[in-house]
Amino acid sequence: MTKQALVLVDERLPVAAELMASAADVRVFSGREFGSATRHLSEAEGLIVRSISRVDQDALLAAPRLRAVASATIGLDHVDAATAGQHGIEVARAPGCNAPGVADWVLWALLSHAVERSTPIFSRSLGIVGVGMTGGALRRRAQALGFEVHVNDPPRAEQEPDFDNEPLADILGCDAVSLHVPLTDSQASDWPTRELMNVERLQTLRPDALLLNASRGAVMVERWGGTRVAIDTWRGEPRPSRGAVAASWRATPHVAGATTEGKWRAQTMAAQALAKTLELDLPEPPKPPVPTFRRKLRVKAETSAEVVAAQALEAVMVLGELDRAFREATERGESFDALRDAHRRHELESLSMRIEGSPAAGTRRILQALGFQLTTEENANLTLRID
Repeated sequence: MTKQALVLVDERLPVAAELMASAADVRVFSGREFGSATRHLSEAEGLIVRSISRVDQDALLAAPRLRAVASATIGLDHVDAATAGQHGIEVARAPGCNAPGVADWVLWALLSHAVERSTPIFSRSLGIVGVGMTGGALRRRAQALGFEVHVNDPPRAEQEPDFDNEPLADILGCDAVSLHVPLTDSQASDWPTRELMNVERLQTLRPDALLLNASRGAVMVERWGGTRVAIDTWRGEPRPSRGAVAASWRATPHVAGATTEGKWRAQTMAAQALAKTLELDLPEPPKPPVPTFRRKLRVKAETSAEVVAAQALEAVMVLGELDRAFREATERGESFDALRDAHRRHELESLSMRIEGSPAAGTRRILQALGFQLTTEENANLTLRID
């Protein structure tokens, strides 16, 4: 009998572990504690990680049999791809796995901001910096909602002559600016993104603008002064600066893309990529869990479409509650890992909504643009009652 390949899988990636176990000898490890001394690393042929694990030169050199590393993430700044390439180790990721979830998070913040400012969303401009799968998903949905969308992505513009790229300076003049770039340095890219939003650029934002970052913490400095910011990714994770969290208008513990569906896609994509390199046959992955929760929301008939939409998002995403818990944990000096691991959320596009009564004009259109599936079925995930 041929000996199975040994594959190490982060213990928080159970779908990937289950898939790989059908064709390999799987051992799990703690992602936060991963390093060159990780047990069985010297024997491993495959490795599946999350962004919290630094797969650096020391770790790679401690794994002489390693043939492939797969990350259940869209980015790879936590993997030393250069060293991996020098040793013939294939590196894979899961592009676009969390795009819908991140777009949901941005829309939650944008709707909350519009409601707080009593400003209709169709009168707002949105600048998107980085228009890959995630930025592209946000662009489509923001346009459907009525935002005036402007985009900046120099690498894409170089490859696509027809891409409608706008100068970053112009993008920073929008009502809201959302960052969706990989973390790169000048040694690796002609358009480095580390501290892309430096103090000088932050000072060019409009006084009433909203800046959103759900990409990587290091793409912006944490000295934003009076700028209103909504942040999901932080320097110093999982213990970000107390001052930075306190100064943020909205703050969440790196969960923007952490939906049930996003986690499923990330794990299956990582497992399939690893299996391809190791020449392993995997079974069909299980389907992602169907959302079964039932919630109700009651609003008055005169409630505006934007307010209804903002309340509906909070009812199913519960990010405002998570924001409060995160601030409290940070103030106590605690790691945000427990909050992140306990976060349970489905993508809006997988949720159904039943409307009882007659909502204000435009409400149905906005809810559908957000991704809700409107239905007449009584077992909808969210029942909206108009009194």
